[in-house]
Amino acid sequence: MTEQTLNPVKKLHELQVKRGRKEYIDLFEGFLAERPDAAFGDTSRAPLNHLFADGIYVRQIFLSAGTIASGGIHRKCHPSFLLTGKVSV
Repeated sequence: MTEQTLNPVKKLHELQVKRGRKEYIDLFEGFLAERPDAAFGDTSRAPLNHLFADGIYVRQIFLSAGTIASGGIHRKCHPSFLLTGKVSV
């Protein structure tokens, strides 16, 4: 990351420490939305599949290396699986 990229990320991290998680996530998503390469929902760069079985729903997404993604805040516990690659949370 360049210094220019790091500066807003550092500011967001400082906000997370000072404010609540929800406000931090909203600010972070706003920061991501301003990027010229921002995409939302099911796109050709991040195809999304919805899978259903008896009482089970699975959302499957494929992300390229270097992708920054944000999901919703869930009301209940749910599993997440990383099948290949690396992730930072």
